[in-house]
Amino acid sequence: MNIKQVVLLIASIPLFCHAQTENTFNWNEAKLTWNDYYAKPDTTQSSSIAVAVSYTDFNYKVDMEGNGKLLDVQVDCFFCRSKSWALERGKSDEILQREQLHFDLTEKYARLFRKELQDHKWEEKTFQKDFQAIYKKLRLDHTTEQKTYDRETKRGKDAAKETEWKNKVAKDLRNLDKYDSPTFTVKLK
Repeated sequence: MNIKQVVLLIASIPLFCHAQTENTFNWNEAKLTWNDYYAKPDTTQSSSIAVAVSYTDFNYKVDMEGNGKLLDVQVDCFFCRSKSWALERGKSDEILQREQLHFDLTEKYARLFRKELQDHKWEEKTFQKDFQAIYKKLRLDHTTEQKTYDRETKRGKDAAKETEWKNKVAKDLRNLDKYDSPTFTVKLK
């Protein structure tokens, strides 16, 4: 399989890639507001404690440049308005701050993904395998940390833990400032 085929294969995996539309915005564009929640509330999802659901994710796009040895990469963290919802009784400043922290955690993992991609020593013959392994590991870590945040804060009921998490994630983002740009180039050997 040549590198052109690999790039096309990776870029077309629907589970990993989400189209950006007017219903989405990137993390660096704005903080969340309740006006960003377009979807109809799903009261059957999870349990009655769910008063808001934020659909956040990170995706990527890879384009080949020149002789096929340079790859332009874009990794975006985004919020999807059309999949996010909130019950009227859940529209408080505290809940919105929690949802923002979930979005911030997603940006943290987008930055970690950018970091891993930029730091990795890429070889054409192992590109696809290495790329997918990095992505899969970070997706798993991201999901685990989101669940840990919910569990440790008791879904917002433990104010002290909420503050700890807010400070921790802010520090993590500052430590990853070098990777806040969504676009970069990697070189294949």
